[in-house]
Amino acid sequence: MDAQTFTVPLNKLKSSPANVRRTGREQGIAELAASIAAHGLINPLRVEPERDADGRETGAFLVHAGERRRRALLHLAAEKKLKKSEPIPCLPRGGSPAEEESLAENVNTAPMHPADQYEAFARLHREQGLGAEEIAARFGLTAATVRQRLRLGAASPVLMEQYRAGA
Repeated sequence: MDAQTFTVPLNKLKSSPANVRRTGREQGIAELAASIAAHGLINPLRVEPERDADGRETGAFLVHAGERRRRALLHLAAEKKLKKSEPIPCLPRGGSPAEEESLAENVNTAPMHPADQYEAFARLHREQGLGAEEIAARFGLTAATVRQRLRLGAASPVLMEQYRAGA
């Protein structure tokens, strides 16, 4: 952890009203939880202390960038795969307003191209010897989906380049 990163117990993290994602907050939470369980929390949550009506800190922290990760962590705690008091890596809110940081995190994300995902699964299978079931468990997918993607990942490099080009 760098000098700015600190930990907060999971049960002291709350959803921030400044979080701009309102729709689809629950989509993909089980898949994200599976990834966190397999790989850890790759990016810390961006938080600020919660304050009461008098401006005093309550001891809780509001998550305004990383709410889906917080929900995935709660999912793991509900499944008894994580303690409710597990220390979670966090970063303090930066110089921008909380809502603006939340917007920046959500607007600037781009999904991975399917061809890259297919090829990465094929490499995991080929180089690490992971089976479809293991890959599926690590990324919250079904084994049937992974088997399909492994077949696609094994396609000709020429076909993959054409797919990437939109052909």
